Order: sequence, then C-alpha cells, then structure tokens
Amino acid sequence: GFAANLEHIEEDDHNCKTVMERVHKDNHLINSTFEQPCPDTHYKGAIVVAPKRDFHFYRKNDDGVWTHKPGPTKSTYLDASNLPIKNPQLANRNYGNTLNYKDFCGFVCVPRNRTKKRMKMFQETKQNTTRKTN
Repeated sequence: GFAANLEHIEEDDHNCKTVMERVHKDNHLINSTFEQPCPDTHYKGAIVVAPKRDFHFYRKNDDGVWTHKPGPTKSTYLDASNLPIKNPQLANRNYGNTLNYKDFCGFVCVPRNRTKKRMKMFQETKQNTTRKTN
C-alpha cells in the first residue's frame, strides 16, 4: 500500500484482509489458486502473514521451484524445516518466536513487467535515479 500512498502499516494491519487489500492497490495482481496457471505475462506468487508482526511473499519460478527471500538473506527454496517448498500453503512457515507466518492469505499472479509493479522499493529506486540525474 506504500506505492498507493496509504499510511504506514500498523501492527494490527498485519492480517490477510488488510495485507491483500494493500498489495492489490499497489500491483496489478490476479487472484489465483495453487493449480490454476498464470498468464504468460505473470508469475505465481503466494502471500502469508505472521499476525501483528509481518507479511511475506513466495514466488514460483519458471522452472517450477517455489522460492522466497527471508529478510536480508539470499533467496531460498527451503521452508522453516529446511525442506524444499512444494506448496507454500503447506510448507513450514514458523521461524520461531513471533515470526510464525501461520496465516495463508492466498495465491496470486504477479506481473513480470516491473512497470506494472508499484512496490515501494521500485518507487524509491525511481526517485533515487531521478535525484542522481538532477
């Protein structure tokens, strides 16, 4: 919701309903299911929430492997049990303490074209580029 100029997300907003609404306002996503293929212009994603703490995204790569990027670490195809992710909805998403992504929000189709993605990081990159050239 940052790119849509919504207020900063609060602790209570870390729930599937609010996160999905905000993500949809930022991006041209298509709701999907695990089995339903995405159009060639999109890739499959999944969104999960650690209530009152955080939200997280998974991506199904073109080779069929599900990956995610936990925080500042490298992208991985392993879940919290160090097992390959076959389905994010069924994967272990409990990283201990309050970082338990126990709420599965849904599968989505995400645009491959970066200009269709209106995420905060892309907005900041564009602003930083503009600043460098001025």
